Amino acid sequence: MKKGFTLVELLAVIVILALIALITVPVVLSTISGSEDSADRRSAENYRNAAKIVIAQQTLKETNFHPTECDVIESGENKGNLVCILTNGSTRVIKITMEGTYPDSGKIKIKDGELYKTDLYYEDYHISIDAKGVSELEKNNSN
Repeated sequence: MKKGFTLVELLAVIVILALIALITVPVVLSTISGSEDSADRRSAENYRNAAKIVIAQQTLKETNFHPTECDVIESGENKGNLVCILTNGSTRVIKITMEGTYPDSGKIKIKDGELYKTDLYYEDYHISIDAKGVSELEKNNSN
């Protein structure tokens, strides 16, 4: 008497494994995509909050520091920091320290000392945060 599996039994096992893979792979990929979305959103919120604190601190230190908008510096030694345009037309670089991923580019608009519109761009996403801190995430069209 021979011991082992028949070809039919082996094919049945392969079919069952293929069905399991067919069901689980999309679920795993969706979970990974969702976690990337969430991580970018948290990084954007952390960046905005760090910018808000630094801008408030700078405003307390300097009476003439009244930015109207700030742009994320995209390259060089100041990459990830902000260059702010002040009401008198001058510019100032402010250092942002935070946990998470710095945006690739972006803009923060300021009105009456409050951040009212933040648009941050990451590799795959554009995240927009309004004055109330409500964020919207959209996938970049380039990918």
